[in-house]
Amino acid sequence: MTKKAAIASSRHKYLVMEKDKFYFNDSYKFAHFDDIDGIITDSMPDEATAKKLYSAGVTII
Repeated sequence: MTKKAAIASSRHKYLVMEKDKFYFNDSYKFAHFDDIDGIITDSMPDEATAKKLYSAGVTII
């Protein structure tokens, strides 16, 4: 609930995550790609994942 509230009340929304989380398959979700502006990560994901994110309007930093 806290994460959803933070996203709902923020003007700019960025996720901070490790590269490994791009490939973590879990059923818990608190946001969709169109809910966030960008992802700050330690390393770029593979090309296919990056293309999906860019096509959804998500910037990878």
